[in-house]
Amino acid sequence: MDLVLREAPADSIILTHNHPQGTRINIKDARNLALYSSLSHTVAVGHDGGISSISTLGKTVDRLVFNEVMATMAVKINGQLKSSSKYATMSISEQKAYFSHAVILAVIEELGWLYGEDFETSRARDWGI
Repeated sequence: MDLVLREAPADSIILTHNHPQGTRINIKDARNLALYSSLSHTVAVGHDGGISSISTLGKTVDRLVFNEVMATMAVKINGQLKSSSKYATMSISEQKAYFSHAVILAVIEELGWLYGEDFETSRARDWGI
């Protein structure tokens, strides 16, 4: 799979995969878009019908740029959430899921990528935990 993704033409592959626990797309999924220029989209489908996706919209970045943006956004989001009373009352697992999702959305926005999701048909409509 690695070889296929490395050798395929830029922006030519839509990667679809399963998230058995029904979780949203995660930072590792997003990082794959920076690792493989062949990927134009990545889509995660949960066992319960939830779906989330990221598209680069043709705006590829390398892994180093992605990691820098991710680190910057993690610091920014961490600072924002420190003052959130709602975040403070979440369980540790909910906080981790919420933080990760907030960071990934910030990274996507900063890179000019597109995020989409549909959890209306899923059984759990929550953070997938």
